[in-house]
Amino acid sequence: MATLAGAQAPPAFAQTGAATAGAENPAITSLARAQLDALRAGNVDRNQYTAAVNARFTDDEVSQAARLLTSGGSVKTFAYAGTAVEEGVHVSQYTVEFEHPISVPMMPTTADWVESIATDKDGKISFIAFEPKK
Repeated sequence: MATLAGAQAPPAFAQTGAATAGAENPAITSLARAQLDALRAGNVDRNQYTAAVNARFTDDEVSQAARLLTSGGSVKTFAYAGTAVEEGVHVSQYTVEFEHPISVPMMPTTADWVESIATDKDGKISFIAFEPKK
C-alpha cells in the first residue's frame, strides 16, 4: 500500500474487500476530499492530523504525495466505497478516478485509486493512504 501519512495500518485496512457499503458520513467524505485536494496542492494543514501522523509525515513526503497525485491529471470522479472496521477503528474508503493512469514502481499503473482515511475521537486524521484500486 502506498501509505502517505500515518502509521502503517493493520493489513485489514488495505483493500481486502472488507469495506462494507455502510452509511456514508458526509463529514468524513468532505475531509477525505479536502485531504486529496490539499495533498495534490502540496499544502496540508497539520492541525488536522494526530501527533503520531505529524511525526511520521515529513514535508518531503507531502511533496512526493503532491507529485504522485497530480501525475494523473485532474480528478474525474471521487466516490464513497464503504467502511472497513478493524479493532474498533472505522476506515472510510473512497474511489478516485484520475484523468490519466498513475505509474508507481512495483504497483499497477492505473487511473483508478483508493483513498483510505480514519480519524481519532477528536476528529483528527489518524491514518490516510492512497493505493491503486484492486
